[in-house]
Amino acid sequence: MSLCFFLCFSISFQLAYCDIPRFSTEEIVRSQYSDQKLAGDLNGLVIRENIEKGITIGQLSGSDPDRTEVTYGMDSSDLNGVLSVNSKNGFVIMGAALDRESKDKLDVVFTISSGGSTTKSAVEFIISDINDEKPEFLETITFGGVSYTKPYEITVNEDTNVGTALFEVKATDKDIGQNAALSYSIISEEPSPNFFKLRPDNFIELQKELDFEQITRFTLIVEATDSGVPALSSQTTVTMVVSDVQDSRPVFSTDNPSFGVPESSNIGRLIGTIKAEDGDTANSHQIEYSILEGNTDLFEIGQTSGEITVKEPFDREETPYVTMEEFKLTIKATEVSAEGDFSTTIVEIKIEDVNDNPPLFNQQNFYSTLNEDAYDKAALGNITMIVTDKDLSQNSKFFITTEGNDKSYFTISPTQGEGTTQLSVLLTQTVDYEVTESLQLTIFAKDLGNPQLQSSANLYVEIVNINDNVPRITGAILPDGTALSQREIYDAEIRENSPIGTTVITFSAEDDDKGKFGLIEFSLNPVNSLFNIYENGSILLGDDLDYDKLFADTIELIVSVRDQADIPNVSNVKLEVKVIDENDFAPVFQQTTYNFIRTEEVNYNSKTNAIGKLIVVDEDRGGTTNPNAYVQFEIINSEFSQLFYVSSDGGGSFYECYIFTTSPIDLEITDQTTIHLQIRAFDAGVPSLSSIANVSVLFEDVNDNTPYFLQSVYKAEIEESAPFGYEILKVKAVDDDISDDFGNSSISYSLTSVGIPFLIGRSSGTLTVGSSLDYETSSSRNYVLSIQAKDSSQRPDDSKSADTTVEISVLDVNDNDPVWESVDSLVVSEDTLPGTTISTIKVEDLDVNDNVLFNITNLQSPFAVKEGPTVGTQHSCEIILQEQIDFDVASTSNSYQLDIIAYNSEPSKPHQGSPNVDGQSTISIIINIQDVNDNAPEFTEQSYEFHVNENEALDFVIGKTPATDIDSGDNADLIFFSNNIIFQYDGNQLVLKGAIDREITDRYILDVTVFDQPALIKALNDSATVTVIVDDANDNMPFWTTTNVVVEIPENLPEGTPVYQVNASDKDIGNNAKLSYSLRQTNPFYSINATAGVISTTERIIDNEESDDYFKELVSKLQVQVADNGNPRLIATNPFVITFIVIDENDNDPQIISDLSNPWVIPENQDVASTEYELDVIDADEGIFGNVSISIINAYPTQGFDYFEMKGHVVKTIKQFDRETSDVFTIELQAMDGGGRKTSKNLTVLVEDKNDNPSKFSFSQ
Repeated sequence: MSLCFFLCFSISFQLAYCDIPRFSTEEIVRSQYSDQKLAGDLNGLVIRENIEKGITIGQLSGSDPDRTEVTYGMDSSDLNGVLSVNSKNGFVIMGAALDRESKDKLDVVFTISSGGSTTKSAVEFIISDINDEKPEFLETITFGGVSYTKPYEITVNEDTNVGTALFEVKATDKDIGQNAALSYSIISEEPSPNFFKLRPDNFIELQKELDFEQITRFTLIVEATDSGVPALSSQTTVTMVVSDVQDSRPVFSTDNPSFGVPESSNIGRLIGTIKAEDGDTANSHQIEYSILEGNTDLFEIGQTSGEITVKEPFDREETPYVTMEEFKLTIKATEVSAEGDFSTTIVEIKIEDVNDNPPLFNQQNFYSTLNEDAYDKAALGNITMIVTDKDLSQNSKFFITTEGNDKSYFTISPTQGEGTTQLSVLLTQTVDYEVTESLQLTIFAKDLGNPQLQSSANLYVEIVNINDNVPRITGAILPDGTALSQREIYDAEIRENSPIGTTVITFSAEDDDKGKFGLIEFSLNPVNSLFNIYENGSILLGDDLDYDKLFADTIELIVSVRDQADIPNVSNVKLEVKVIDENDFAPVFQQTTYNFIRTEEVNYNSKTNAIGKLIVVDEDRGGTTNPNAYVQFEIINSEFSQLFYVSSDGGGSFYECYIFTTSPIDLEITDQTTIHLQIRAFDAGVPSLSSIANVSVLFEDVNDNTPYFLQSVYKAEIEESAPFGYEILKVKAVDDDISDDFGNSSISYSLTSVGIPFLIGRSSGTLTVGSSLDYETSSSRNYVLSIQAKDSSQRPDDSKSADTTVEISVLDVNDNDPVWESVDSLVVSEDTLPGTTISTIKVEDLDVNDNVLFNITNLQSPFAVKEGPTVGTQHSCEIILQEQIDFDVASTSNSYQLDIIAYNSEPSKPHQGSPNVDGQSTISIIINIQDVNDNAPEFTEQSYEFHVNENEALDFVIGKTPATDIDSGDNADLIFFSNNIIFQYDGNQLVLKGAIDREITDRYILDVTVFDQPALIKALNDSATVTVIVDDANDNMPFWTTTNVVVEIPENLPEGTPVYQVNASDKDIGNNAKLSYSLRQTNPFYSINATAGVISTTERIIDNEESDDYFKELVSKLQVQVADNGNPRLIATNPFVITFIVIDENDNDPQIISDLSNPWVIPENQDVASTEYELDVIDADEGIFGNVSISIINAYPTQGFDYFEMKGHVVKTIKQFDRETSDVFTIELQAMDGGGRKTSKNLTVLVEDKNDNPSKFSFSQ
């Protein structure tokens, strides 16, 4: 036996035969995994190292001339599962990933075997490099004889020359060739760029001068990049630490500091301390202080301490200090060194006022007069009140208060002052001579200094009386004692029969004035002859009063009251006197008795159709407006009074009363024809007067009732055999009319239906059979009859009738035999289920209501019968299989004969048909049994579960799902199917046929089926469920769930504060998905929780105003990397970058830095538009907290607000100055930042005199 063996990659090879086993190749073609096209010898075939596990890289193909089956193999003892060969089809499959850096070639021995013979062939595969290794910087680099370890830190003097090489960067790459060719670059330079560059020879060179006092260290990120495609790179940190050298002067801790000192301070009092340091912080010297310029008579400074103290005391109110606000000293700070470097600064010392002068009034007592009609807010114009305080600023500010019982009458304006302020005394409420004839007030001025000082003055005011009050009526009393309060209109009443002298009302009046201005008198205006008014305010009846002679019910009077002044004050009120009428006439009917005739069943409900009209007269005047003349009507309660109601018309003295019915009168209800009523007419007077009329109404009867049946529908059933004259039922109608003409005795009955076999009695209402009935031949088996009942009214148009319905059903009787339809033999399959209806046979019985039943006479059979559906006279018999039948058992006798009898449901009932009809019939039927394939295959289990690794090779046998079939032959041949193309059957083995990925699908639920008789359409089958669980491999790197972020954090954040939480995910599961977080580079300000990803501060976040750019960079940039815990361990491709923005806090005060020690001099009468003073401000905060606005919050004197306004940072004048009015102003300026912090500073304005007033001569004798 000889073998021919062909080795193929990616495509099939042409076959060649030989006598001995050998390997030969006609052609090998480049594939996606090979870098070369080879022909001939396979040694040296190149495979790329990135080939994936599970990929088929080629197929071994061979045959045996003896046509014996061959198997393929490989000597894999030293390959560690890198390659595998399918023994049946010769597929060569990658079993593990390749790594050229670990092993750069594979030595493989392939085998082919058949019938005990084996041929081998050795092949060497070359593994080609791909760019899969990043460059790595050396852990230690030696430069200039000094060794540096990662991360590298180099010290550089600040005076190093530009162009000096400072360090050499070096890295290695495990790849080979072009993939290992490296280039370097500086990708980041913080805190300031362009100080360093990377030369082509990999040396870092200084290209810009250094200054230790500006930047103390630089952080460079250097990147090494290989030349592969795609290129890979890595980074390292190079830190340049700048060292200090001696080159700086002393530096003051504060530029141009400012201090304050109170006047009259003791000798030696500490004013403030000056601090300076050597600018060379790394090698500093001692500093000595001295006063270079300034007032050395009053101040001195400590040589080494820098403390400025008082040398001589001084008083601000004394010359020459009265016009000064501050002193300026030039301070010199000198290094105690050979060089003797020095610096100077200007120190401002502000003179702080001490409160040693109280505010004083220009007089101790002030006197004034005031008319009592003086208006509110009036000023006392005959006094001049001035308060002066010689102190400054807060000490010269004072407030005004008042004391005394009369202080509520006055207000002092202004209530606050500063320096010299004139006060105005204003009236806060009107004064009344009648209340008080004089006022007294004590006024206090108290300053705001510490301690507070005060003084006082007295004010005396005399009130002048005037006639300023009008007399007024304050109320009244009625004769019954009722008191009426003050009002504009008063009401009183008097009866028409009252005697002369009757009191109507008594008024009371007042006048708040004193003396003759308070005397009053009463009068009527105009005079009325019916009434008189007296000195005490009483009004009495002065003449006879007749209600019927008046034009109105009410008399109007004007009551006046006046004082006794030469020009008197007068006030009036209105009095309305109502005259009361008396009721002295009763309403009277024109007749005392009324008779009316009307017809029943008419509704009398309108004036044109009323029962009747009654006339009433009342001689009282006034009609409906006067209760005495207002007449109403009512029906006195009686048996039938509720059937009627009354309504009236008219007014004045004449009324009409109409009688109406509430509904038509029915005599069958009242049971009498004449109804009697009593009508009462009464007025609304007190007491009420009335009269009564008697009314009789006769009603005539009419035919107003219709007969009606006691039932609306009558129903009956009769058998078709009922004889002529058979009584079916009796109908009954009634009539509610009580007369013989219209009542029950007048009713007659009749049939309105025609062509029917029934009769009715005219007076009895009895319904009988009129002709013979036949259920089977009759056209109708149900009858609906219409019967009429009519009264016997003599007038045809007045006759009334009613109708009813009678429903009659004719019943069938048993007088016909059942008849079978013709039936052939029947066929039933052996797999027919018990309970299945085999056939339905029709049977006709003309007796519609008969119930036909069925029985089998030969009972030894697996069949039964029952009644089927019935339609009219068509009945049916259902043949039902009641036991399972088996063809194999019945094969010797594969048919049954059934004898079925049909009979009426009531065989015991006497038959009413012809003598040859007995009510039953019989049929015989043959049933044949048909064989079927009735045994289905069955899985040994209903569900299976298998596991497979997600990186498993194709054609991997996952497991078996065996099945059995108790049939034999073709019926027992089985074939298996799966509903998923990834998993297919080889026999009963489930085989992997497609790629799987647990991260896409982690389990598959397969519906698998086994069939028998695959060539037949009706093959039987069984189903089972297969669950394939995909086991995880660590083949996914972690990834970030969010993009890089920018996070805002406040400055001065304390240590241990959480500031952000990163979040990553991994598509793998279990240990492969457990993640660990870390900082990519060490950062002194942050730490990260390895499992939770929470980033917290490790020390206080820097102050924006104090930190240099280097530390700000450390705070603002952070890179986080994440790795899983799988094997091999995978790391996310890119770090997560967090940019922290340190948000400024409002922790610095705004400052007005302009020198305001010298006053702003403005010539009087200067143009307003050209006069302004610009201020410089500063705030060390950033953003809105660094935005400074300036406002004027105080002005001294207060008129200063009329002259100045702020426009941004510029003080502008808005009004021309007049030095002769005001020659000096002090305005307090407030600087406020966007966060609400504020400081203030005073600006003094001097008005410069101009020659704008002419000379004046004065003469004296």
